[in-house]
Amino acid sequence: MGIGAGKAIDGDVSSYSHTVLNDPHPWWILDLGSDHCIGNITVALRDDCCRGRYPFYAAVARAGMNANYSENPPCGVPATRDQAGQAAVSTFVCDAPRVASHVSFDIDPSTPGVTEVALMLAEVTVEEYTNGECDTPKAPPTISASSPEQVDKIKSAGFVLMYKGARLIGKTDPLSTLVAKYLEQCAASCFKHTECVSFDYAPATGQCDLYNVDARDMDKILNDQFMIYAHMK
Repeated sequence: MGIGAGKAIDGDVSSYSHTVLNDPHPWWILDLGSDHCIGNITVALRDDCCRGRYPFYAAVARAGMNANYSENPPCGVPATRDQAGQAAVSTFVCDAPRVASHVSFDIDPSTPGVTEVALMLAEVTVEEYTNGECDTPKAPPTISASSPEQVDKIKSAGFVLMYKGARLIGKTDPLSTLVAKYLEQCAASCFKHTECVSFDYAPATGQCDLYNVDARDMDKILNDQFMIYAHMK
């Protein structure tokens, strides 16, 4: 048994990593040691505790390049009650697959429906893709991120640049996190999604986060890799 973080990756489902009960914002993170193309994250929960209780409810799986887990995009949606029960085994799909050096789980206790908070992880495994699914997209050589051509195309899709050097953060996760080769593709993805009204985009990596909340009403954090667009009013 034990509470050490390493208990979640020791190959033994009878041991587990355990955060302090009702921690203000519990998290667990794994440094992979190098960059890997991650397709999904699977977690098995502790099997000898908490029947009828759901301390893993609303846990968010993440994968990315940042040692600060909150800076990395989620894989899939937060854990449901079915995924939070005793001995549950769940897979969180990274859609699209992404290059990552860190994977993590965290819970925001302010999430509606959360009553008891703890990460009791018996075993965490990741699936690595090796067939080019994570080829890093590159910005087009003839059009810069702020060129008149791109501005016109994005405006024609109904979006306007709100901020440079920042990305969105909110109380809800993105509708979707994609890899878009060009800014126009990210805008088109938002345009096609019936709920999307804002997005942020990182040209260097192609990360495209779609949101159903107006960027004007969301918090931002400084990040020189990103730019934020919102639907024109």
